[in-house]
Amino acid sequence: AKVMIVGSADGRQLVGQGLQAEITYSATEPPVSVGSVKLPGFSISDGVARVSVDDVKLSWEMLLAELVTGTFRFRLEDLQIHTARSAEPVHFAVRNFTLDQVAESQGDSLDIQIAVGYQSADWNGHSLGPGSLSLRMKNLHTQVLITIQRDMRVIRSQGWSPDEFRRQALRLYFRQLPALLGGSPQLEVENLHLKLPAGQLRGRLFLAMDGQNGVSVTDGRPAVS
Repeated sequence: AKVMIVGSADGRQLVGQGLQAEITYSATEPPVSVGSVKLPGFSISDGVARVSVDDVKLSWEMLLAELVTGTFRFRLEDLQIHTARSAEPVHFAVRNFTLDQVAESQGDSLDIQIAVGYQSADWNGHSLGPGSLSLRMKNLHTQVLITIQRDMRVIRSQGWSPDEFRRQALRLYFRQLPALLGGSPQLEVENLHLKLPAGQLRGRLFLAMDGQNGVSVTDGRPAVS
């Protein structure tokens, strides 16, 4: 499908160069979704601020089980933000932003890999970039994650205030944290690189939890009541 986007409301104007989408859904068990979306560009403005985006591409191949796995890719050629709402005008721009995610289920564990990068960015004349980050999470217990998802849907359906919602969500995570850590999860930042005006920022990080002998975590109720 391909559509054009033009409209205005409340003094804001939206102009799009079209949108093209191709999506295939397989009625297997579990179902599979394969698709791509292309957005050549659009802009939103209200006379004081303007946001413009050029050449956005999304693609995915997902296995839609209780825990979604598969690949997701996002590409953005150019993003420009201008605003004069504050005392000093603000300009932000980023070029060639990429995001790739792969989620794989290995038995009772889920592994997730995320890679983010961009060619250049500018904040009011200050150059930032290029930058990149590769992140990997391993041995995430699938059944615990499924339970968290189910319980979060119940919490969202209650219509609580934002503060009460946060309290209930924290209690849920504290309840499930021992079981999640019991799978000996790992977190690895494989590549952190950012070019700043003052120099280069590079780093790596590896964290591993040994859950073979059980993990005890306070439920956190005193902290969130």
